[in-house]
Amino acid sequence: MSLNKIKTCMDRVEYLLDNYAHLRDDDNKLVANYWFNEVGETKDFLKNYAAGKITQADSITRARRKLQELHPHLRGEKYNERHKEEKKVRKSIVNI
Repeated sequence: MSLNKIKTCMDRVEYLLDNYAHLRDDDNKLVANYWFNEVGETKDFLKNYAAGKITQADSITRARRKLQELHPHLRGEKYNERHKEEKKVRKSIVNI
């Protein structure tokens, strides 16, 4: 199945994470690949983005976070490192 035939943001992100492991730890590459598959190379990208015709980057990264939370096989190498740091950050915030 091609990415162009997949309708929802969550399903598209899952397809990309499942098929391209190098995108699991890099939101910039994930978003760029998502957008390239959504609109290709177009000179009107910014106009279309501003008009809401292109999926927002935060929607794509939110979908990645949720999918990696629910499906361990979609996690990148940095997933566990980030979550170990989360505990330290939360503790330091509480102590402020």
